[in-house]
Amino acid sequence: MSNITFDLSEYNAEIVKYIEAWVAYSPNILEGFINTPFQLLGKIEIFDGTIIIDYELPENIYNEFDGGMSNQYMFLKLRGYSAIKRSDFSSIGFGTILPPKAPTGLSGNLNTFYYDIGGDAIVELSWDTTFGGDDSDIEVWGKWGSGDWELISESSGLQLGWDKTNNIYSGFNHNIGQHPTGTYHYKVRAVNDSGESEFSEETSVDTFAPIDISNLTGELTWITGTHDYTIHLYWQNHDSYAQIEIERKVDSSEFTLLSTLTGSPSTYADHIGVPSATHTYYYRIRGVK
Repeated sequence: MSNITFDLSEYNAEIVKYIEAWVAYSPNILEGFINTPFQLLGKIEIFDGTIIIDYELPENIYNEFDGGMSNQYMFLKLRGYSAIKRSDFSSIGFGTILPPKAPTGLSGNLNTFYYDIGGDAIVELSWDTTFGGDDSDIEVWGKWGSGDWELISESSGLQLGWDKTNNIYSGFNHNIGQHPTGTYHYKVRAVNDSGESEFSEETSVDTFAPIDISNLTGELTWITGTHDYTIHLYWQNHDSYAQIEIERKVDSSEFTLLSTLTGSPSTYADHIGVPSATHTYYYRIRGVK
């Protein structure tokens, strides 16, 4: 918040009932003093002969500017009211550049496209905002589980892909690597020459351990003219292993170890021979390092 101090000693506290504060905003200093229209900000009580205006910006004020209030200058003037009359306006007080407003609508999505083929997981963050766009920097903060918050990135709005038409920032991707199962928390804030915004509301993304082996399929073959069956298994490895363990169960029985293969093969043939009855075979595999 910007602060402007006025000397109110000219107002007699026993006569003046209250003081009105009128405010205006402009990106140009000279324009702000001459042509910018003022509007009522609120009523203020007198105390100790001086006052510091610490204000909350009206929502409609933000929307009057291109993208919001970043890099807007504030102008303030006062007038006093007694029971029967009001004073002239005071001289105009000049405020500092306003700090940006907190981003809103933060959301995160876990992109596992590369995760599923052995790469890193990516969290895609996006948010919308009502502050001033490309002249504000964006800080992205994150923490893993119950750990401490850390600054992940600090970039300008344009570097993060500001969609000026729709007033949405997007395009920041956080590479979280091969995280185990858990939750990553995020929050963002905007920064300009006047200070920092409040943090946005937090968002969380649940992560999971990468898939080591996927796409397990089976194909049944037999020797022509006989009932001598073989089930061929195929799968995809996403890492290198010392061994591959294959377990099998028949019908409603428990899984048992069928075979241990050396290295990282991706096929196996289970010769089941000539069964004495109809059965259903189930398989599962895992890599061992």
